[in-house]
Amino acid sequence: MTSPSFGRKPAAASPKGFLASLSRKPAPVPVHRVIAPAGPVRAAAPAAAPAERKVQTPSAAPAKPAASSRPSNNRENYAGTPVWGRRVIARLIDELGVWLLIGLVFGPSLMDALARYANAGAGTAMETAATVDLIGFLFIFMVLQSGYNIAMEASPKQATLGKLLVGAAVTTRDGGKPSLASIILRNTVGRLACNVMPVFAGYLLGLFNTERRCVHDMIAGTVVRRRLVRRRSASGVEGFN
Repeated sequence: MTSPSFGRKPAAASPKGFLASLSRKPAPVPVHRVIAPAGPVRAAAPAAAPAERKVQTPSAAPAKPAASSRPSNNRENYAGTPVWGRRVIARLIDELGVWLLIGLVFGPSLMDALARYANAGAGTAMETAATVDLIGFLFIFMVLQSGYNIAMEASPKQATLGKLLVGAAVTTRDGGKPSLASIILRNTVGRLACNVMPVFAGYLLGLFNTERRCVHDMIAGTVVRRRLVRRRSASGVEGFN
């Protein structure tokens, strides 16, 4: 048993232990690693300024187009009721006019062919020759009449001289102006179809339908209507009634 030492200072620490404590490296402080995002770093877009409130002002009403002094088509001109009696009279007038023209040009030859046909015996060579001559004049009549009808009905008047005299005009089914193709079809294939039918059946068909359309009208898509009369109103704008 050791006796306690009184009055003695504690022994100093060993120099080796002191040097060892100095040579120790401090423990590393953990650092949080910041990982940069992949790709180029884009600058943040500046905050958008608050949208200004737009004050809507009442817009002016669109200006109405000025009324034309003339209709855009001829539907207003000839939109009368379909007719049949007037067109028959007009047809007779036109045919008479074409025959008068042929008589003026081929008068002596035509009269000679008629005389030979009337005086020739049945079945003779003279009758056959006269018949051939008369068929030739009939062909001339058909060609002249078709050309005359096409030229007049395709014009702005939409009518032959006979139709103008009786107050009629050729229109489409809705009252407009027919195309040139329709007029040509009407006066070629349509007329031929009417003429080959017995007892004028192609023309008489117009009595049995509300649009008074004959066979050549049905083929061409046309209607013959009462021609309306042009008038001038108090404002100076032309109209039709």
